[in-house]
Amino acid sequence: MKKKIFLIAVCLGLLMLGGCTRAEHDGNASTQISSTVPNEGREEIKEILYEQIRLYEYGCYGLEYQSGEENDYLYGFAAMYCQDQNIAYGPDSDRQSLIRLGTEEYFNITYPEDEYFSDSGIDDTILSIQPIETATETDRATVVVQRQFYGRELFDNRYTFVKAELPQSFKGTIFEQLSHDNAIWKIEKVELLREPAPAETIEIGSAEGLIQFVNDVNSGKPEAVNGSFVLTADIDLSGNSAFQPIGLYNEEETYNSLALALKSPMGFNGSFDGMGHTISGLELNEKARALGFFRVLNDDAVIKNLHLQGSVTNGYMQDMNCRTGGFAGLISTNARVENCSFTGTVDGYAYVGGFTGAVKWVKNTYNVDDEGFMVSGDGLIKNCTSHADVSAAYYAGGFAGGLMGNLDDCTANGEVLIAEKYGGIPSTIGGFCGQSSSEIRNCHCNVKVTHYIEGANRMGNFVGELMRKNIVNCTIQADVVNPDWLMVGHKDYLSATADIEIVNEK
Repeated sequence: MKKKIFLIAVCLGLLMLGGCTRAEHDGNASTQISSTVPNEGREEIKEILYEQIRLYEYGCYGLEYQSGEENDYLYGFAAMYCQDQNIAYGPDSDRQSLIRLGTEEYFNITYPEDEYFSDSGIDDTILSIQPIETATETDRATVVVQRQFYGRELFDNRYTFVKAELPQSFKGTIFEQLSHDNAIWKIEKVELLREPAPAETIEIGSAEGLIQFVNDVNSGKPEAVNGSFVLTADIDLSGNSAFQPIGLYNEEETYNSLALALKSPMGFNGSFDGMGHTISGLELNEKARALGFFRVLNDDAVIKNLHLQGSVTNGYMQDMNCRTGGFAGLISTNARVENCSFTGTVDGYAYVGGFTGAVKWVKNTYNVDDEGFMVSGDGLIKNCTSHADVSAAYYAGGFAGGLMGNLDDCTANGEVLIAEKYGGIPSTIGGFCGQSSSEIRNCHCNVKVTHYIEGANRMGNFVGELMRKNIVNCTIQADVVNPDWLMVGHKDYLSATADIEIVNEK
């Protein structure tokens, strides 16, 4: 099915090759041809290039690549081809050796001898691609393709190919079918043709202007999602039912590497400077996987000097995959938030925090250290404060429900109420944060945790569950400390340290 759809697109592309030229890349589905390859071989070569692009897009998710880079998704190119050629599985099959052969030859890399290659690839209903520019020379070629992910525009991809002699090891194998005139075309480079964020900064000085900003972001306009905005006045949203949380949450994007190339990613991905102003009267009440003033702050978001007041109530109770916070439901570990605050109430089922429900990887771009543990992104939440009463049952804290990102010099005030209305046995709740797998530095907790349910576990005065990272130079107000609890309810790694001082005032 995937191959048929792509071949239809290729045929349409080839029909456009007869006499169509363009001076510049303007996004229209026309094709520019520049070639020194003899006419009798040009069409066959283009068909081979297009087929290899299809294998890379569906097998390797169209991610950027430079010749010789050892990326763990590259075997998808050959795995996809083996799948298309109906190469069987099992101990009597040469599928594994063919995937290794094709990947190592095309991408100039070497895998360990015991490497196992699983199936790779995506469904053709998720991704559609169309070649729009093709240029071939004697020993090099480039092709630009337009792409869509669930009907949403991805950045175009430019493929650079280099001609190489047909490897002796390819002869007699399925990969010989991808050759022409005793030569193959290796993928030398795959690059996203990214568009710069809008340079103009838009001023917002009224509720109407704020709602227009929200509508533009939520309708997926790239200039809004990736844009730059400044708040020029305090805004009162009391009674204004037109306001919606900023940004959309699409769970498919969090698990699919293709989403890295969306022109308009989910959530807000630009910059917003509150200039010290306050947005008050916020009242959100809905059932959602992510809920807050900002529903999602994406990888490149930069938010500063913004203060919020109001209430956020999330009625989603189907599973633990929800995130609720006053300031933001979900914040990427690559985003930056500085000098911001939320004051009010936050109510949710799981991953609930006065400031944010969770700080975690928004996109499928996480990094691991030498021991295989995930490490935080380059973002930072700094000098931010919550003054909130939080109600929840699982993974909750006065500041955040769950942390997988950098945190410095933040403060949580208020109360965490373990709500009986949610039933079950509450778990992983702390005064500052429910669960943390990132380093918390120079932070202060002035949050009392109230629980009425017997059998609650992983409860801590400061953090309910501390994973591998440390708590460094932090403090907790003396009158909120429950003497029956530890500062950290549970440690996943005994090597993790918690430097928390009990103080009478900060």
